[in-house]
Amino acid sequence: MKIQFKQSIASCVCMLGIFFTLAPNAALAQTAGVPAISSTVATATLPEVTPVPVVKKAESAENPYGIEALWKTSDSIARTVLILLAIMSISSWYVTIVKVIDQTKMLR
Repeated sequence: MKIQFKQSIASCVCMLGIFFTLAPNAALAQTAGVPAISSTVATATLPEVTPVPVVKKAESAENPYGIEALWKTSDSIARTVLILLAIMSISSWYVTIVKVIDQTKMLR
């Protein structure tokens, strides 16, 4: 029973770590479709002039150095390495958390 509790806590912590790693990328992707707002200022002293539409360059929210860009531009070997690194990272976090829990129980 105690081992299952430790495993479930470690699994939850690992999933939270993955979520907080990927959450900023999802937030940036949502703001990419927001249209730009342009305004014109009219004064009474100036003659009427037809406003020229302001063309703004679309702001890109993509990070060229992020994991998403790496995944999109990589081949099968690089993707396999990324998956293996993710699996090893999750397993190392799991072992670390379980060992910390064991050490705290032993020191009590």
